[in-house]
Amino acid sequence: MNVCGCTVHEIIAPDGYVLKTRVFEPPAPYKCTIICLHGIQSHCDWYVESSRRLAEAGYRVIFPDRRGSGLNEQARGDMQSARQLITDIEAVHSYFNSPSNVVVLSISWGAKLAFVMCAENYPWISKMVFITPGILSRLGFGFFKKTAVVKNLILNHGKKYMPIPIPGPEYFSKYKKWQDYIAGDKYALTECTARFFLNTSKIDRQISKIKQIFKIPCFLLLAQNDRIIYNDRTKNLFRKYFVNEKLVIKEYAGCEHTLEFDDKDFIFVDDILRFLE
Repeated sequence: MNVCGCTVHEIIAPDGYVLKTRVFEPPAPYKCTIICLHGIQSHCDWYVESSRRLAEAGYRVIFPDRRGSGLNEQARGDMQSARQLITDIEAVHSYFNSPSNVVVLSISWGAKLAFVMCAENYPWISKMVFITPGILSRLGFGFFKKTAVVKNLILNHGKKYMPIPIPGPEYFSKYKKWQDYIAGDKYALTECTARFFLNTSKIDRQISKIKQIFKIPCFLLLAQNDRIIYNDRTKNLFRKYFVNEKLVIKEYAGCEHTLEFDDKDFIFVDDILRFLE
């Protein structure tokens, strides 16, 4: 294997679903494990460079594609519940026999799951990294689309597909190179089932009902020009839930939603490494 080479593992979830998971191994015994959770439309391939850089710095990076996305062809764009997806994360953790010193790095939509996990106080999670977390979104369904979701649930058991409400690749990156990459990405999701969107709303309500303060160290990374999430509201949300002295917030100038594409010098990776030291 090449230094920091990537291997693909097939992990069997408790319900039998096969989760394709990539692992980036460091060149020497690793400092700790980082488990990554990607966004609604993306998958591991979008974040290969940052994963390699983290591995080169001595961290084992485990990056599962969410069920129904990326390399996982079965039940595309669907989920039965948030609990199902969190159970998948637990299965990934168990498969690699990870010790208690695990960092969860969540991106965009994946941050919804990570936030719920914060409230559940997993003893094996030592730190949290949230990159442009999609908890408070600028984008969503209007009245007629919400009505269509309800109709879909009644008539089709929520299995009919609906477009993801992100207008286009330019919302992820300002660079044409990456806009073209996203537009031509055959593994990226452009639609999900009505059931997926219903369960997303349930996750949002679950988050809104969380009462406790999180004492786990947290690094929140935001993109200055983000048109997918509300930056100011997100900062206020994290300041509400995380102990101030354990919360680090940084905003990256000139970047759209996906720092991987717009932070050309990968300064955000250097910042993550400093946070993990």
